Amino acid sequence: MNKPIKTIPSKKGGVKINVGSYLITKESNRKDTYYWCCDKRKDRCKDHAVTKLLNNTHIFKSFTKHNSHALEVHKVEIAKITDQIKRQARETQDKPVKIVQDTVINTQRNFVSIFHY
Repeated sequence: MNKPIKTIPSKKGGVKINVGSYLITKESNRKDTYYWCCDKRKDRCKDHAVTKLLNNTHIFKSFTKHNSHALEVHKVEIAKITDQIKRQARETQDKPVKIVQDTVINTQRNFVSIFHY
């Protein structure tokens, strides 16, 4: 289970992780151990995960699934796309319309390449 996990910046400046196509939000941490809870916790979802921070990388330790709601694959992809657009806006001088168009085109290409035989 000790695999690295990429973080996804949240809209409010925090971080999230993708565990099994569920978005999990940082709840707390104690030293290098991080505790995460499901984005749907307001809907009484009790899913949670634990990671260990080693060399600035979150290492997956555990995930407890309570089967209280369906997967939300689209939310994970939307969060990644939004982060990519924001990052490009900060790092380039491109106009917003170009950044969005390029991101949409690249997303479509990646999606097609996944399903192209």
